[in-house]
Formats: sequence, C-alpha cells, structure tokens
Amino acid sequence: MPINPRVLILAKDDRLAGPLADELDKLDWRTITARGPQGALAVLADLQIEAVVIDASDGDLDAQQTAASLKAAYAPRRLPILALSEPGGVVESGPFDLVMTPPVHASQMAMRLEAMVRLAVAEEEFELRASTFSDRGRLLDAPQIDVSPLQILTVGEPAPKFLALSHALRALGAETTGAFTAYTAFDYLHERAFDAVVLWAGEMHAEALSIASGMRRNTRLFHVPTILYQREGTEVGRSEGHNRGLSDMASADTPRARA
Repeated sequence: MPINPRVLILAKDDRLAGPLADELDKLDWRTITARGPQGALAVLADLQIEAVVIDASDGDLDAQQTAASLKAAYAPRRLPILALSEPGGVVESGPFDLVMTPPVHASQMAMRLEAMVRLAVAEEEFELRASTFSDRGRLLDAPQIDVSPLQILTVGEPAPKFLALSHALRALGAETTGAFTAYTAFDYLHERAFDAVVLWAGEMHAEALSIASGMRRNTRLFHVPTILYQREGTEVGRSEGHNRGLSDMASADTPRARA
C-alpha cells in the first residue's frame, strides 16, 4: 500500500484499474484500490485522498449511489469523482464531476484529475471566504453563470475536413475563431478567453503538438482543453500526444459531428 495515496480507485477487479493504477503511480498520482463501497469509505476515513476514480464500466456497481455516499462522507470538503463508463452506461450528471469512456490513457486522466482537484480547492476557498465575510456582516455575490456560447479556437490549415468541423461546431451553437498559424493562435489566446482549442494535424502536425505543449507551460492557458483532430497519414501516438499536453485526440475517421 502506498504511504500517501492521492487517488482512490474503486473497482471490483483489475481489468481497467490495474494498468491504470500502475501508470498513474508512475506519474506521481499515487493510488490505492478498493473493491467495494465500504472499503472506499474506510480509505476516505483513514487517508488523505484528493480524488476518486470509479470503474462503472461493467454496470454491476451502483456508481451513482456510491459516489453520493463518498461525497457525503468527505463533506464539508469537496471530493472530485471521475467515473469510467461505457457509452450510455452511466448518466453524465448527479454526483460525478466527470465521466470518461475507456480506454483512457493515464496521462489523459492525470490532466483531468489535476483540473478537478484545482477546481475543488478553488470552490472550497470561495466558500471559506464567503463564510468569513458573512460572519462579519458582509455577503459575497454568488458567481454568475456564463450562458454565452462556447468560444472555440480552431488552429490549422484550411483543409476541407477541418473547415467542415468548424461548421459543425457552429451548427451545434458554439462560436469558432480560425487561426492558420501558431503565431496567430497565440495572439488570439493572449487577447481573448477560449473554452477549448481544436488543433488540426495537417502537414505541420508537429506545430500542433508544440501549441499544446506551450499552453501547458503557460500559467493563463494550462487549463484550456486542447483536442487534436488527426488527418489520415499523420496519426500521432496516444502516449506522445497526451504527454505533449493534448486533452483528447480524434482519429482521422472520426465523423466531424462527433469530433
């Protein structure tokens, strides 16, 4: 057992959890595995866990009820919970902070865990400050919910398939801004706030990876999701892509409406 585990993995077997735990341990997200809800609750009571991963891919575990119980046991602190589920297996709502579909690369999950933990700490800090102000007769306004359309930056050469993806995103209600070079992309990123960046692995796919790496090193941009839409003949390995900072990768045969 690790001395100071950071992540609790709840899984009835090691089909997905075993390899994932090994790889997360190598990335310094030290893990401990529980086989059932009671074991998971015992781990939360005894160890300083930062996040939970629940393997709900086989449908045998009542993942939603278990997640709700874990969050209640962790209160008043916030416990980020990520579920692994096959498409349609787990409703993407309720107590889960994020649902991912296997197979999941360890570096990809590590980025998600880091973002979830940072968000949980920020929310706890806001609640603590709000409580402190309230004790002194002052009230902080609740954060306003942004209902504006998603702002997406698309970066890459104007290839027909990539332009079709931009049109599909706009049809789904997002607002897209196109940049044909890395220089233009970073100009946009420093001037405006974007919810996500979609990169096209065209003739200069190495440039797309450089953009993702540069964003991860930037204190203002490290949290922005970056998705690589690959062109046939320029496939990038999953390990290389996620290790360079990509949040997700869409293969060349992914329909543009799903990318």
